Amino acid sequence: MITSCYRFLKLKNGPTIDPVSPQEFIAARYTSVSCDVKSYPVANVTWTGPNNFQQTGKTLIFNKITKSHTGIYNCTATNTLTPSGLSVINKQQQIDVDVDILCEYIISDYSKKQFKQLKLDNRLINDKPEIMDIPCPSIVEGENLTLTCLTRANPTAHSYKWTKIGDNTFQQLSKILVITNIRRTQSGKYKCTAMNTMSPSKGQPETGEEHGEVTMRFKAKRT
Repeated sequence: MITSCYRFLKLKNGPTIDPVSPQEFIAARYTSVSCDVKSYPVANVTWTGPNNFQQTGKTLIFNKITKSHTGIYNCTATNTLTPSGLSVINKQQQIDVDVDILCEYIISDYSKKQFKQLKLDNRLINDKPEIMDIPCPSIVEGENLTLTCLTRANPTAHSYKWTKIGDNTFQQLSKILVITNIRRTQSGKYKCTAMNTMSPSKGQPETGEEHGEVTMRFKAKRT
């Protein structure tokens, strides 16, 4: 009588982690990053990051990612090997993942001639705009106007456009609005539109667009 005996051996090994490329996400979205760990026994996985961030599990999750989450995140995998007749061995492997946030534009006012009124649509997905309200004289008729559409975003803008509300014929395709020898008839509301294109690591590219308005008022011309 022949008896066959088979023993299946599963080798114990410390954790290995597949590399993760830099990640780019659109702000205010649910996002996740996976730390692909291979080991036996199964490893415990923890994530650490900026501002004392800590999370357990293979998947790093942001329910609503914001600019403050930008930075380097570390995935650490640890397991314990207990080979027969030998001392316990703790094994550990870790990788860093660079997380960057793509966001639409925030438009603030800045110009050589300071203006008192600035209104933003407040439709940003990242931060609420900082509205500057600086008491100052209005522009004098006959002077030159230079008004810069000051923005911050990631990535940077690929286009700017100035238009005048109520005047479909006025348009300047530039970050800086320039009107020489400005006349009283040119008073009113001017709007800057800034656009950028966000290409996240996951999903399709999206165009971010934001508008800022400034009202010009005149004071009496100097005599």
